[in-house]
Amino acid sequence: MEERSFKKGFDLSFFSVENQELWIAEVKSGEKKKSQSNQTQAIVSLINTAKSDLKKRLNSDNNTLWLNAINHARLAVNETLDEKKIILNLLGDYSDQAEAGIYTSEDKNVMLVGVLFHPICEEADPQKIQEKHEKTRKAAIFSKIRTVAIQKETYEAVFRFLESEAADE
Repeated sequence: MEERSFKKGFDLSFFSVENQELWIAEVKSGEKKKSQSNQTQAIVSLINTAKSDLKKRLNSDNNTLWLNAINHARLAVNETLDEKKIILNLLGDYSDQAEAGIYTSEDKNVMLVGVLFHPICEEADPQKIQEKHEKTRKAAIFSKIRTVAIQKETYEAVFRFLESEAADE
């Protein structure tokens, strides 16, 4: 539903049925820039951009982001699922808090995703990505955080897998 002209909300929202937690994901993708000495720098830069964007949005009093998320959830979540009401209530509460100006990123769960369109033969350093994750976690900007780093071939393999699963149904 997203228009290409401008960003109206979050990239993805996940709901953990087990923990009844909402997770907001921001995905940044791109190629390695000439100014970046290696693919690790590039992917950490993408993750930093995702972090900055979410921090800004989740500390904003702009409830339009949440109204957009509510509309997407109404369309995407199956009517027969009991969780739909819980998800809509959570998103509605976040919208009310944002509008009231009592909103913070510190109680939100996030996934920061960096997708680097660079051959996996030059693999990013997982230790450096883990260090970035730990630094962000310790900063306590968000409640819970997951960091996902994907390179081109991994993205393509996941995409092929999802296509095959959809074809099997």
